[in-house]
Amino acid sequence: MSQDEYNQEEETLEEEEQEVSEEESNDSQEEEDNSDSEESLEAESDDSDELKAWKARALRAEEKFTKSKKALQAQKTEKKLKARPEEVDEDVSDRIARLEQSEEKRTFGFSHGLSPSQTDEIFAYAKGKGVDPATALKTATGKAILNTVKRKERVANNSPSSTPASNYSSKKFHELSPQEKNKAHQDYIKRKFGGK
Repeated sequence: MSQDEYNQEEETLEEEEQEVSEEESNDSQEEEDNSDSEESLEAESDDSDELKAWKARALRAEEKFTKSKKALQAQKTEKKLKARPEEVDEDVSDRIARLEQSEEKRTFGFSHGLSPSQTDEIFAYAKGKGVDPATALKTATGKAILNTVKRKERVANNSPSSTPASNYSSKKFHELSPQEKNKAHQDYIKRKFGGK
């Protein structure tokens, strides 16, 4: 064996030794890693339990916060609703009172077979006397007021209109053509004087 071959073999052996030592170090590293991973798995399971506990606590805290927030909003809404009647404008309350009175008049008039003007008169009399309208309707004065209003309505319904009836269909007199005006005048003369 020559010197060169010998040197080459030595180098090969050294390389193999290095590889073996590296493999051993790698094996020991893997063993350490395996032991670390086993420990980390145990730690992870401990961590996952802790993590689950933290998540559960966080969810409970969030639910509690949401409930508290809803309760607070409900209290605010309730306070606003309670405060509103105190803040109602007088104009609004007057309008509401008038609407309630008109509804009361309407139902009273309908239930007693009265016209709106008759109902208004009975309510005015009842307010003046300080009694309810049903009682006012039963009194002699209430009956007299009702008869007077009925008589006025009958006269108004049976009286002819004070405005003359128009014979010009839907057109007004100034919109008629000269021929239509002439014919309308002749019709008027016939009706007025009974001519041909």
